[in-house]
Amino acid sequence: MQKIGRGGMLIITATILFIASLFLPWTKILNVRMSGFAQEGFYVLILYLYPVYTVLAKRKVQAFAGMLCAIIALVFLIYFLFYMSGNFMGTTFSTASLGLYLAIISALLLLIGVVYKAKQVD
Repeated sequence: MQKIGRGGMLIITATILFIASLFLPWTKILNVRMSGFAQEGFYVLILYLYPVYTVLAKRKVQAFAGMLCAIIALVFLIYFLFYMSGNFMGTTFSTASLGLYLAIISALLLLIGVVYKAKQVD
């Protein structure tokens, strides 16, 4: 059995931040905003399940599996950020909004939390 520790707190915080980001706009074009739910960002939440499970079950996280989940989430969100960029008359613009940036920050926190949790000693 393990205590939650710094890594566990970062994982839980990252998950809460990601859930909050789903309610915020991920894209904004003129006056049209689309939330993370409308952009189907909730699928990324599946990648948070394993690290959150290890925290709630007070188990040791497998470093490879936990980091893989966090890295895939981070890569997907960064890809989505670049996907939200456009080109109009030679000018590049981004339609990404606050929610997407918060989701990327939460994925970074998840990765850091998994690293801390994997190094945690019983």
